[in-house]
Amino acid sequence: DVCSSDLEGMRSLKRWLFLGVVLGFLGIFGVLLVQDRLVILASKKAILWEQPPSHLGLGKQLRYSPVSPWLGSCFVGRIGNVLFQYFSGVGIARRNQMKMCFCPSSASTFQKILRLPSPPVCPSDLQFTDVREKHYAIYENVSLVQDTKLIGYFQSFKYFPADLSPKWVRENLVAGAVSRARRVFNEVSREKTYTYVGMHVRRGDHVTMASPYLRFPSNAYFNASMNYFREKYPDSVFMVASDDIGWCKSQAVFQNHDVHYIETGDALSDFATLAYSNHIIMSLGSFSWWVAYLSQGEVIYQPEFVIDHPVNAGNVLLADYYPSNWKNMDKAVI
Repeated sequence: DVCSSDLEGMRSLKRWLFLGVVLGFLGIFGVLLVQDRLVILASKKAILWEQPPSHLGLGKQLRYSPVSPWLGSCFVGRIGNVLFQYFSGVGIARRNQMKMCFCPSSASTFQKILRLPSPPVCPSDLQFTDVREKHYAIYENVSLVQDTKLIGYFQSFKYFPADLSPKWVRENLVAGAVSRARRVFNEVSREKTYTYVGMHVRRGDHVTMASPYLRFPSNAYFNASMNYFREKYPDSVFMVASDDIGWCKSQAVFQNHDVHYIETGDALSDFATLAYSNHIIMSLGSFSWWVAYLSQGEVIYQPEFVIDHPVNAGNVLLADYYPSNWKNMDKAVI
């Protein structure tokens, strides 16, 4: 009887141990499933971050250790520069298993461009190490192990997360800009659908500088690029946006019947219209670069950098700035 009782006691103990293991496993699994609220510890503070699955992970949720370092991003510049700094920052944060945060002014700038939840504002008591880019248009392998603030533009698509979708970015531009872009296309395509070729004609400061470090394309470049698309797509309509639309209207190259001027009065709406075009003819600047990247069609460009200028010398690698499938018209235009 004693042996039988001991045996039954052992069996009962094993059942309880098994049940304890199962419950422990389910508890851990349950924690991993709670992906939309991450409690992150930083500087001895608990910070609750509302993080939808699509954010930062660009389709997949990132899990951080409570002691993961912070990557701070403080935006400089306008639409194109902000997009470079943000998505390059996301890629750098991913590769270094870091949490991303914004300087206070960056959150409002971000929300004017993208309809995505922004990362949190960086904790005020963090002691950041500043990491300044060495070359603004050359990719560098950035390895980080502590709370870091990025300083610079980081203008290379090679920094981006490998699974970044240009279509996903385009679809998450603020709704008002996308709506105005659709109205522009509806005005043009009342009778039929065309092949839309977006043209960004950036003038501004680089035209008036005594020694510009970016070169404005010639009318010969614009004409050759337009003729390329006219021959390949006879139904082409050229959607021209510019910071000097009056100058464009005065140029014979833009006075053809197949040219439509984009005049929304809003830079982001112009940006969205170009981004939703089928193909792109670039001029210069990060605004041009991003509409080309988001369009996902054929892209024609003329390298914009005056390579021997002190601003660019040693700071630019064309292969790190222009994707290899974009068409360089430099040799075709003299």
